[in-house]
Amino acid sequence: TEPTFQAKSNQLEAANSRNNVRVYDGYFFAPMSGAYQFNMPYRVGDNAGLGATQASCQSQLRINNNIILQRGVYGRNLNGIAHLQTGWHRISMRFGTGEATCTVTMPNQQTIRLTANSIYREATVSIVPKGITTNGSNCEFFDSVQVVLQFEKDKDAIIKYTTDGSIPTSNALTYNGRITLNNNTTIRAVAIKNNNIISAVANMQFKKVLAPEYGSLGYVAFDQWNGDANVNTNANYNVWLAPGSSITNGLKEKAALVQSTTSLLSKSVDINVARGATIKPGMKLYNINMRENALTVTLWFKTDALNGKLFSKEGINAFGKSYRTIYCQLNNGRLQGPRVSGGTITPSKWHFVVLSASEQKVTLYLDGMQVATGNGTKDIMTDALDFFTGCNGTVQAVQLFDRYLQLDEVKKLYQQTKQ
Repeated sequence: TEPTFQAKSNQLEAANSRNNVRVYDGYFFAPMSGAYQFNMPYRVGDNAGLGATQASCQSQLRINNNIILQRGVYGRNLNGIAHLQTGWHRISMRFGTGEATCTVTMPNQQTIRLTANSIYREATVSIVPKGITTNGSNCEFFDSVQVVLQFEKDKDAIIKYTTDGSIPTSNALTYNGRITLNNNTTIRAVAIKNNNIISAVANMQFKKVLAPEYGSLGYVAFDQWNGDANVNTNANYNVWLAPGSSITNGLKEKAALVQSTTSLLSKSVDINVARGATIKPGMKLYNINMRENALTVTLWFKTDALNGKLFSKEGINAFGKSYRTIYCQLNNGRLQGPRVSGGTITPSKWHFVVLSASEQKVTLYLDGMQVATGNGTKDIMTDALDFFTGCNGTVQAVQLFDRYLQLDEVKKLYQQTKQ
């Protein structure tokens, strides 16, 4: 069976290794009640006396969230015996750099090796909102949402669900068609057959919003800006404006007029913020705390320029190699991004530009409309972005998401931020 995830650690290994922990989660079926003896291989030094070579904390087995067996931790000599009732039990096997094997001796003294034939993944009810892309177990909607519950593994099973966040039982609501949600709701669902629950609990949180919120790294507006170069924000990043930036008229209140400058300094290496280029940006976002290799940049701005970089991250790394991640630039007024080009701005007019990028897709939007889309890119992760390099601009607001946004989400952002 494939590992559900792999975790890096530098604390679980006392000997030299790559510190790679492989985790296999699933369900084990106990065919009879009694004592089950689980076994994992030792390495040289495992459970030796103090001062001896200690092997890694590479092998651990949990049954129903209880640690049954442990290798490589001094003083933890668990016997690997679990007293199980007939039925399914949650199991988690964790392996480091050693041999990833585990055996179990059942109450009838038959010994089997735990493989894909004896470890099963949990089956769950699919919670499917119609026409909306979910983010894991989170779903945002704007007006109302239609929800369908499905259990593909057994069409004859009955689906029970709750809408108050509680764990569903046989007395919960019975699903008999589409569910309509108009408010914040947490749906949990299970499949039941012959009065027995035959699935794990499925969970999805539905949140009614005016505009997308999930994955936002922060929204920064300049309508109340006081003119300081270091802008005070509550975002998961910092904002810096170049010297010479000033307060000007915005869409309704104030905005920031930022100035791109020219430096006589030679190129230098800066792996955090690209400061060594001859042309300096008018604004920088830095200390960006991205969690995923996906990024959406939204920008309310106007400029009288037809050429220049609206935002980008490029420079020279510590090895002397040039690099470039996500960007959006003007070429004779036309918007260009990674593998996409489309839409033309009107000089000195307010525009809302959105570039949304993932490893699967890159899409460019102008004033709430999609103007270009193309293949994705892996060159997304960054801790900083430079704005208005080679051109001046007036900024009303900027917002970052560490996820890809859909068209309906961008339209809502355009409508709400314009208001």
